[in-house]
Amino acid sequence: MKDFCWSEADLNYLAERILNGKRRELTLELALKCKTEKEKISFYEKLVNSLNDADDDSWLGNVEQFLAEYGIDDEEGELWGWLQGLTNKESEKEMINSLKNEYPNVAELIKNYKLFQFTSWFEDDLYKLSIEEDCTDIDLIERELQEVDPSLKTKLEKILELKRKEK
Repeated sequence: MKDFCWSEADLNYLAERILNGKRRELTLELALKCKTEKEKISFYEKLVNSLNDADDDSWLGNVEQFLAEYGIDDEEGELWGWLQGLTNKESEKEMINSLKNEYPNVAELIKNYKLFQFTSWFEDDLYKLSIEEDCTDIDLIERELQEVDPSLKTKLEKILELKRKEK
């Protein structure tokens, strides 16, 4: 990889990864302060509405795990589709209206799903492990930058400084 030529775009991407890692660390810190079901559900809803993490395939894998854990047979994939698209109050209302005949306890199901997601990600350390993995990757890349060309590390620090001021 030492033959790789680091462009400005590559350094910008790395800077974004570093800043995203810092945001994720703060997210985890805030999540772990949630104690009640209401706080956890509210946090989960805000997270899904604000972060790109919700687009991660791991969230979708958790839908299947949730259905299995709750013993829900969703052969058609309809419930899975609704849960993976559950991103705001509007989609929640649509889901309740659409599924209330097939799943009379759909509102409770939604609540349990949100708590399941919160627990899976924050209380079971999945989010923490994901952050640690990113940090390890970033550390390796930064060390390589230093080895390849120490001025690249300086350029990265300047880009980070500018990006922090933008936010």
